Amino acid sequence: MALSLHLPIAAIICDMDGLLIDSEGLSTDAWRMTLARYGVALQAEDIAAMFGLRIDEDAAFLIDRYHLAATVADLVEAKNTNMLALVRGGLQPMPGARDLVAWFAAQRIPHALATSGLAEYAAVCLAAVGLGDAFPIRVTGDQVPRGKPAPDIFLEAARRLGSEPARCLVLEDAPNGVAAAVAAQMPVIAVPNAHTAHLAFPPVTARATTLADVSAWLHMDA
Repeated sequence: MALSLHLPIAAIICDMDGLLIDSEGLSTDAWRMTLARYGVALQAEDIAAMFGLRIDEDAAFLIDRYHLAATVADLVEAKNTNMLALVRGGLQPMPGARDLVAWFAAQRIPHALATSGLAEYAAVCLAAVGLGDAFPIRVTGDQVPRGKPAPDIFLEAARRLGSEPARCLVLEDAPNGVAAAVAAQMPVIAVPNAHTAHLAFPPVTARATTLADVSAWLHMDA
């Protein structure tokens, strides 16, 4: 990662799925399990379109795409049940996630979580990877009117942090999340994972390979 700009950062806002936790593969598996009941096989282009969206938006997308005889609520409940079972059975943190969050605490850097996931799901995931107490400020997909790529979730996180949006650095792994940060007029570092690295991203402040790279820059800039 190369950053030529020293940003006047007052707070840091983190996405969760695919950034802090290695959940993208599990989420895909959970959707495949859910759709199997309807005789539908999830396609690669579906997965690419769904990264970063709220679960209800994913469900609406799939219903429309495959003309499913199901409601959004039906799919959300089934997918959430499948996902929670998978998460409790084998979720891992992304490389560098624990060290980065520990550094936030040690340096007393204001930070927040802004995830498209629902509140219960976020709590279960963070607890599963030992980050249950890491984000006292959490904005989840069910707490804002619009999900990513709309800016609502990041603007609400900035409000709760008491920081100007332009001084909140966002860490994101998916194009929809980056687009939301850009719409909120926040600097954003993209940290793609194996599932999102091949996707087209909007312009970003910087691009990192792992959160360890982000930590190295933040340590240098502190």
